[in-house]
Amino acid sequence: MSYFLRTTAVGLAAAALAYGNAEAKITKIEITKTEPAFGGQSFGTVGAYQRLSGKAYGEVDPAAPGNAIIQDIALAPRNARGMVEYVTDIDIVRPVDRTKGNAMLFFNIINRGNKGGLSLFNADVLGGAAENNNVQSAGDGFMQRQGYTLVWFGWQPDVAPGNNRMTMTVPVARNANGSPITGNVRSELTTTTPTTTLNLSSGWFTALATTSYSTVSTDNRTPLADGFLPTLTVRAKENAPRVPIPNTEWSFGACPQGGQAQVSDTQICYPAGFKSGQFYELTYRAKDPTVLGLGFAAARDLGSFLKSEAKDDAGNDNPVFIRDAKSIVMGSSQSGRFLRTFLYYGFNGDEENRLVFDGVMAHIAGASRLDLNRRWGTPTSLGQFDRSEEHTSELQSRETISYAVF
Repeated sequence: MSYFLRTTAVGLAAAALAYGNAEAKITKIEITKTEPAFGGQSFGTVGAYQRLSGKAYGEVDPAAPGNAIIQDIALAPRNARGMVEYVTDIDIVRPVDRTKGNAMLFFNIINRGNKGGLSLFNADVLGGAAENNNVQSAGDGFMQRQGYTLVWFGWQPDVAPGNNRMTMTVPVARNANGSPITGNVRSELTTTTPTTTLNLSSGWFTALATTSYSTVSTDNRTPLADGFLPTLTVRAKENAPRVPIPNTEWSFGACPQGGQAQVSDTQICYPAGFKSGQFYELTYRAKDPTVLGLGFAAARDLGSFLKSEAKDDAGNDNPVFIRDAKSIVMGSSQSGRFLRTFLYYGFNGDEENRLVFDGVMAHIAGASRLDLNRRWGTPTSLGQFDRSEEHTSELQSRETISYAVF
């Protein structure tokens, strides 16, 4: 993997500058914890590393062309300056003596809240997701000996806290009159072990690591005012006929095996039991979509700030600032699809028309673009890129704006 980094990542060609003049920025960097990285281990002439954890606070102008493409941004609440705010977790591993680094910022796009990147380029990195999320092992230390600064940040607003996953907080969209936005959501439910309770978003790759859109009503037996009634079906194979499960046999709630059911607007109870190897499909009326597409804005704004700005609006130092630094970003699988879609939408240019990432590596990102910039989107799943009529005119105007050459 070290050879891969030497020959490919460092030599990535620049991704093209995208649609510019989007009023957006990081307003505050908050470092809440600073500690020695990798147990104080020293790496060649670069020396020891330290780890900085905290949050980045950002805001975007919903009317600016570079932001208006974000789904539901016009329906998000605004601060006193008319901006839409977000907050994201950040985690940085940098040389203690930054003058000994290589002036390269290496951003890894996390996968479903979990850190990656390091284990792809350093050999013999030990541990699983929890250990990687705690950045406990440097393996053979290849990237550290080269002097890279590593940056991780939350970009997926529906990631649930836990297991040291990185999260992001974005606003809920509301109708212009302040009332909740509602809509029909179809959710495929699966389980690897028999259970009587699932989250409403319990598909492949989701399970407990993803939050669910709440149902507008926990009463699954009484039609809504327009006659809509939620449905649950099961089938043995993807192309098999759907078999309805009567609404009298399930409910919105949690029901431990043999226990009393508890009403919940984000869970489903099926006392007969969800079985492994079966496809369950729930269609229900959901409420309160979040502005998921702000995840792309966070990547743009944080990437631009850490690369180019010495201080934030509050006067706090940029913790990795090095004049004339370069930045590269990589992601694998879901994270690679994030990067492909990031480029597609034109987010690789900041508010001053500066290139954000000088190199982009979308690794094993072959399943389509990411389902992040859509109302009721499910970025954790393998949902396909949205091509609905409401997006077509906006997307066509950006088809030729962003590209990357590898």
